[in-house]
Amino acid sequence: MHKEIDYYTVKGINANKHLKLNLIETKFYNWSDIKDLIKDRLEDETDTEIIKIVRNNAALFEDIVSKRRKRENEVKRAFKEKNIDFIPHSFLVRNYIMYGRRDLNYIVDTMYRMKILFENCDIKKQWEQHKINGNKQIYTFQDKDNFYETIFTDYVKANPKRV
Repeated sequence: MHKEIDYYTVKGINANKHLKLNLIETKFYNWSDIKDLIKDRLEDETDTEIIKIVRNNAALFEDIVSKRRKRENEVKRAFKEKNIDFIPHSFLVRNYIMYGRRDLNYIVDTMYRMKILFENCDIKKQWEQHKINGNKQIYTFQDKDNFYETIFTDYVKANPKRV
């Protein structure tokens, strides 16, 4: 079994429930390994109702994995066109690939902005300095987003040909 959790894993509890497997419920299993286990399970099964359930649910899981693979390829292709590093653990990227959340153009635009901010504006250092210079005790995510937007807008005005 693969130990890495990626976009193509199934939690043991779900594999047991929907695919009638006997796996450690708290562990994650790679889909390719699950497919092998399903094949073995079906070879040993004689109950036609269970066979039907497992095959139907396996097809549903395969459809989910197929859609994730398609979205992952779309993101990678779009990022390559914009020279953006593929960051699989990014909240936006992961949610788009896993669940189809947000529009691809939004993901690409947002990640491109972040690329500009981190590579050209040293945004992390600027944000820390902004907090030190500020007069607030607590900064919200909205404060941070507004600050990032201001820095990005200033960068675009100063460097219109680079963006």
